[in-house]
Amino acid sequence: VARTSEALVFNGSNIGASNSAGDRYRIPGLTTFEGRATYTMSDWSDADNVTPQDIFRELLEMVQQMETEERHYGPFTVYIPGEYAYRFRQDFKQYGDKTLMERALDEDVIDRIRVSDVLGSGNVVMVEMKRETLDLGVASDVSTVQWESGSGWTNMFQTFAAWAPRLKSDFDGNCGILHASTA
Repeated sequence: VARTSEALVFNGSNIGASNSAGDRYRIPGLTTFEGRATYTMSDWSDADNVTPQDIFRELLEMVQQMETEERHYGPFTVYIPGEYAYRFRQDFKQYGDKTLMERALDEDVIDRIRVSDVLGSGNVVMVEMKRETLDLGVASDVSTVQWESGSGWTNMFQTFAAWAPRLKSDFDGNCGILHASTA
């Protein structure tokens, strides 16, 4: 349930059958929401051509885009796929004593950097974690149901939840979500 919920938040979902017009009902995710800002980034897994300083510069460009174009000022949470985690543990510069993670978190507008194992390769998401940007619509919290088989010798369990992320833009179409991806 937790992994499926995380995948839903990042990737969204097409659910159910088509309506009378042939449209499918869908839940947008952080990487599929139409109102999100986008940014083209370099391949952060390419350690030969992309330095920690390049990654840091691109993070600051993302923040600048959020502040100038989207009018959202943070603090931001940055989600990275697992393949980039090692890059954030590297030394920021050759003769420095900080890692890229420590240097990025020194910026007052970057509050957290989190690894998501469901975020696809070549994707980074920056989110202003405020109710004006997103919240979670909950119909049923995580629940477990138990029942017996017809013979009474076997117990079965099912765990479920019914919820969906609600991603929001303001009246002007500005949103506190930025989806960066490689070209």
